[in-house]
Amino acid sequence: MNANTLVINGTGHRNCADGHYLKHSPKQIDNGKSMMLTYFGNHWWQRVHHATTARLWELRKDNTYDHMVVISGLALGYDQLLVQCCLEVNNRLAEAKALNIEPIIIVGAVPFEGQDGRWFKESKQQYKRLLNVLDYSYETDVLMHVEDKPFGVKLNLRNQWMVDVNDVEFFGLDKKKDAVAKHICLAAFDGRKGGTANCLQYALKKGVQTMIYNPLLEEWMMHDEFKLLREPTKKVQKPQTNGVVTNTDLFTTKAQAVVNPVNCKGILGKGLAKQFKERTAHTTYEADYKAACKSGELVMGKPYVWNGGKRTIISLPTKNHWSSKSKLEEVRESLVTIYKENAWGLKSIAFPAIGCGLGGLNWEQDVKPMMLKFAASMKRKGVTITIHEPTNQAQF
Repeated sequence: MNANTLVINGTGHRNCADGHYLKHSPKQIDNGKSMMLTYFGNHWWQRVHHATTARLWELRKDNTYDHMVVISGLALGYDQLLVQCCLEVNNRLAEAKALNIEPIIIVGAVPFEGQDGRWFKESKQQYKRLLNVLDYSYETDVLMHVEDKPFGVKLNLRNQWMVDVNDVEFFGLDKKKDAVAKHICLAAFDGRKGGTANCLQYALKKGVQTMIYNPLLEEWMMHDEFKLLREPTKKVQKPQTNGVVTNTDLFTTKAQAVVNPVNCKGILGKGLAKQFKERTAHTTYEADYKAACKSGELVMGKPYVWNGGKRTIISLPTKNHWSSKSKLEEVRESLVTIYKENAWGLKSIAFPAIGCGLGGLNWEQDVKPMMLKFAASMKRKGVTITIHEPTNQAQF
């Protein structure tokens, strides 16, 4: 018997990766439960699609294992996206015959017959198409003899089965020759409670390696970072844990750097940007900012760092044209850049309510939750983020 098989089970949120689900279930977006959509917009699933396909390709192309098995629960969202990613990888492998690598074995772990019973017509059709492309499919409530259990229990038990399964015969392999060498739990996870969190916790309990895609940071996180990601929002919102300061003037901060929300046209005409202009009139800040806009050094998603005064100023683009409204997705891109650049070596940064007021974004519902996640992530890098909440949003 040869330990030559890599098994991957997938888990992820239901309302983040399926076009039909987003299109036909607006209540899931409006009721506040869809944190992914609130933070990152409708393009989140496209980034997850790309990241998951790339990760699966890397794992299979490595060819360390003779066989690679991917198990999906086929629920709406990430589960179905995972199957699509596997198919794309298999197509690439078929085209790259010189690699001589076996395709991914795709296995469905359906919690019970008719799990699509309450789905919309388009989602049901997609579900049936995916069932037809699987190599193997099982109803886990039958396998585990829990047909009489409630809906939620069956879902959790399905997740546990995906983590626990090590009988290669479920994958069409010969257990006299083949055995599981490694098991990975692959997840798209934003930190909220639910089935994905439960599955990850169970995997960690069982000693299974986890790979978590963090959509804010656009990177994969290992299991040792899971605790931070899983930290409840209520704890994150305490001022002493994330540096949020209320009713204080941004310009009184003791942080190394302060953020100025700007446009990409070189205009410091209104709001907080105008205050920065007035306070730095004796310096070259405005001229340098205009030059950065003209040269392309400052563009959407790419802040400009100015070190010409007593304190570093980070000009963070929140909109392209000064008369436009800010878009949460574009503001988020700048935060991702700061994270990837390790804050350019800075140890503390003070933020206003970026994109709010003149930018038109909602502070409490949209920007603040995103900033809290960002602050927690930067804390892990040793960078303190101070968020100065608006006393009057119009000034920002």
